[in-house]
Amino acid sequence: MKKIISTIISIVMIANCMIFVASATNITETTVFSEDGAYTYALEVAGKHIGISGDATDMSASYSISNGYKIVGSADPTCRAFFAFMDNDCIGQLNVAFLDGRYFATYYSADLPLITDMYENDSPFALYRANDRVYLIDNEKSYVFNGADDNDPFFSNVLEKTPITTGAITVTVSENRYARAVTNKFLDVPIVLNDVDIFGRGLCWAACVASVVMYKTSYTGLTSLGVWGQLVSSRGLTIDESFAIDSSYTQIAFEEYGVRTSSISNGMTFNTVKTHINRNNPVVAGILPDSSSNVGHMVVISGYNQTDSEYWYQLMDCNVTKKEAEDKKYIYIILDDPADTDFLYVTADGDVYNDWTVSIW
Repeated sequence: MKKIISTIISIVMIANCMIFVASATNITETTVFSEDGAYTYALEVAGKHIGISGDATDMSASYSISNGYKIVGSADPTCRAFFAFMDNDCIGQLNVAFLDGRYFATYYSADLPLITDMYENDSPFALYRANDRVYLIDNEKSYVFNGADDNDPFFSNVLEKTPITTGAITVTVSENRYARAVTNKFLDVPIVLNDVDIFGRGLCWAACVASVVMYKTSYTGLTSLGVWGQLVSSRGLTIDESFAIDSSYTQIAFEEYGVRTSSISNGMTFNTVKTHINRNNPVVAGILPDSSSNVGHMVVISGYNQTDSEYWYQLMDCNVTKKEAEDKKYIYIILDDPADTDFLYVTADGDVYNDWTVSIW
């Protein structure tokens, strides 16, 4: 018997828009993380995220959000994955994390038949991150929940496994509040995958270069590995020297394709990003988990949306899946304060970024 916990959330829908959405709020005032707090927050914001994603396609259906699952092995111990359902079908994943006394979330719109099966069969399971993949582990076997390799076996029988319970969501639709009608611009930058690691280093910076170069020039078919290889070849580097190629080479890589850039060693306010986007200049953002870390990520801010009460960035993240890239699923960050020069972003596999340290445009 499936457990249903009732609540009411009013949400708003943008038609024909399949996106990822991230937001932060201090509605729930607290100073420490708790499972109940994370779940309460998920119930508060789930409807809004589902509405923005366009997943609320059937207004006669029942919508709900699951209990939270810790992603064991993720970098942030507060990250919890909640699953969104339309009737009995899982339609997305809401990741919630806790930072500086508040919760924030990112919603990933996706058809998740594996979660649907777990729900329909009342199967307890756990989520575990290893080898840059998230595994769903039930009492019989493990499954690659996301990641590049669909056939990577992994099993752990020591994790506590929990079946899905859901909290009901009442969906209402307003066509106007979130309509992109106030001021916005979205640049059609290609989504380039970070599908190859070089000597243990990710190539997110090279994927960002490839994306922006193809947007601004006539180059086509660029890949993260290709950008990396071009830099190694043109600079005459040996394999040993190529170990040093990382995000600090981003601007040099742009030069290889005739694209001139500028940079600053910090983030930007919403109005500054808006100015660059209006000039058809995507902004490459280098982000860190916190100010003490030296291992981070790079994304491309390729658009913005501004309503009377909300401010969004559109991001190209190279760490989406191949299917998501083919479907052009960008990520949308809802800003807490347009005057901030940071944004909060929790990834599908539990990484949390909140320190924007480099901007290139």
